[in-house]
Amino acid sequence: MADGVVHILMVEDDPSHAELVSNALESRDARIRVTRAPTLEAARRELAQGQYDLVLADLFLPDGQGTDLIEATETPMVCPVVIMTARGDEQTALAVMKAGAADYVTKNLNELSGLHRTVQRAIRERKHLVARRRAEESLRESEQRYRLLAENVTDVIWTTNMDLQFTYSSPSVEAMRGYTPEEAVALSLEQTLTPVSLVRAHRVLAGKIEELKRRPESISEPVTLELEQRRKDGSTHWVEVQTRFLTGPDGQPVGIIGVTRDITRRKETEEQLARYSERLEERVEERTAELLEVNRRLRREIAERERAEELADRANEAKNQFLANMSHELRTPLHSILSFATFGMRKAHTADPATIAEYFETIERSGNMLLDLVNDLLDLARLEAGRTPPEYQETDLLILVGRLADEFGSLVADRNLIVRVDCPENRLLATIDSAKMTQVIRNLLTNAVKFSPDGGEIMIHLRADAQTVHVSVTDEGHGVPPAELESIFGEFVQSSMTTNGAGGTGLGLAICRKIILAHGGRIWAANRPTGGAEFCFEIPRQPEISETADELGADNPVGDEAPVA
Repeated sequence: MADGVVHILMVEDDPSHAELVSNALESRDARIRVTRAPTLEAARRELAQGQYDLVLADLFLPDGQGTDLIEATETPMVCPVVIMTARGDEQTALAVMKAGAADYVTKNLNELSGLHRTVQRAIRERKHLVARRRAEESLRESEQRYRLLAENVTDVIWTTNMDLQFTYSSPSVEAMRGYTPEEAVALSLEQTLTPVSLVRAHRVLAGKIEELKRRPESISEPVTLELEQRRKDGSTHWVEVQTRFLTGPDGQPVGIIGVTRDITRRKETEEQLARYSERLEERVEERTAELLEVNRRLRREIAERERAEELADRANEAKNQFLANMSHELRTPLHSILSFATFGMRKAHTADPATIAEYFETIERSGNMLLDLVNDLLDLARLEAGRTPPEYQETDLLILVGRLADEFGSLVADRNLIVRVDCPENRLLATIDSAKMTQVIRNLLTNAVKFSPDGGEIMIHLRADAQTVHVSVTDEGHGVPPAELESIFGEFVQSSMTTNGAGGTGLGLAICRKIILAHGGRIWAANRPTGGAEFCFEIPRQPEISETADELGADNPVGDEAPVA
């Protein structure tokens, strides 16, 4: 069918029947061309001279049977033979098919209508058979070339299945390892490689299989690795192995083909070069040791000097900042105390008692503010110096919080504030420093009371699981500007929302954070979606007592009492 025409040789001694069959075929398909041969001898001559796609032969001919042509169609290329017979019995059909016919048809008008389908089916089968035989011939030629190459190279060519069992080894394995090909194929991979190389080979194969899942096209890419291999006499040698997958008709890996090359001499040369290089490096190191030591000392001295200068600069900056903050924070209450003391002395004999009482109240309030500032400074200094490590004891936080809420009873009553404690449990036990934790919650509650609107609600939420305690204090004020949620934890820092003089010393939240850090926890601030601020902290129920003074020092992020509205 190279020219697109189906050439059929019809062997029929009856001209009328031959014409009837030709018309039945050619009328159904314009590509069909029928050539008639009246005898077996004439048919053999036609087959020898031309290429036919199908032979349609009568079973009984003057010089023999149509099945006699089957052997003649085996060369040079397979050509199917369909037998025509006047007998439609099963025994005749069986005999015809056993003789090698592709099919058979009965000589009657009813069968002629299906003759075209029979011919097409036989031609399709012929195409498949021709393709298979060509593939088989190509495979045989390829295998012959492959074995000729494998048997004449010094490298060892081998194959395995996907279970890493050897299926072939070239004869050169005997010269390389002392095994015959049959002995080499019978060995397992464990018997072939040293333990370290065996592990490496398995790891590389596993990696390649994983790569195939991501990049199927990598199946054709070779893998090269160096392995230590065993010889039959018990010695080992180094080889370079290049492998790639063998694939089946579906393109999936069915085995591995590899080429093994002895690189023992190369490895020995590399080792000699490495030893020479090592000796050379030792000599260079010996000659430069004194210079390196001098350089190290010099760099160390420079680094120490730079570090000392940096520490001095930081200490000086911290000192200046501290003095600036302290001068401001101390000057305000002292100025108030001195001013109203002066007023009192000047007007002691002329002012009415109510005015003098107001002066003393202002002096007392400023004195208390000054005392709070000094106490906070002392607490902060002790925490930073690590002089007051937590004194842990098992404490019921629910009771502790309840007492603090009662402590603020009169203050919140004056402003119609409501303080609620929310805890899903009847007890909430944790190992903490009760006094310091009281200081933290009191600071947070003081902030909430100061900056809540009259008639507002303050909520203290307590939650805990097996490892962690979570505490939050919320109010209904104006909250904290988002840009200040972290900075308010700095020393002497107050929120920009503090415009009513309600702020404290500016150290409360800094002390809170240091206490929480000492407990191994964390503290933060957030704004509630419905308005107001929320201050939260988490601590472990059973803290690891391993914090050091350095870990609680100035390098840690700290916070400050922030006025929250």
